[in-house]
Amino acid sequence: MNPAPSANATQQAKKSTIGKGKTTVNTSKENSFWVEQVDLNGTGHPMDTQMLWDDTDKVLYTYADKSFQCKDGSSVNGDLLMATYAKGNTAGKPAGSGWWMAGLDRGECKMPTEQAFGCKFDATGKNTACGTATLDDQTHEMTIVEATTTSIR
Repeated sequence: MNPAPSANATQQAKKSTIGKGKTTVNTSKENSFWVEQVDLNGTGHPMDTQMLWDDTDKVLYTYADKSFQCKDGSSVNGDLLMATYAKGNTAGKPAGSGWWMAGLDRGECKMPTEQAFGCKFDATGKNTACGTATLDDQTHEMTIVEATTTSIR
């Protein structure tokens, strides 16, 4: 409920920004930032993953540049940003729930334009709503703009 860097974390600092391009969050103040090896896919292959703990809003942001497999079986490389709500978060969301979004270029995973695709997930980690997504610069909430069958895994 109060994430902190592990003993193996690197690049420990205070930052207010995490992510890249359409998958960027700017928090209201500088927060704890670090990089850790995390297995984001559950494949047993950890990768460098940026972490930012927003202790005001009680949200852990996770960012990595990683490869994705599209629903059609093709693979792309893109920016992945995830937000996980902690207990007492200012958005009033259940602890452990959150959202993820991937910044994709035109044509990747059949996207008609450069945009972000994302999903909201519940406290068990199950995706509950997916589609073309945007990020609100003020609230840091991800909104599903248009539901779609195009997806990444």
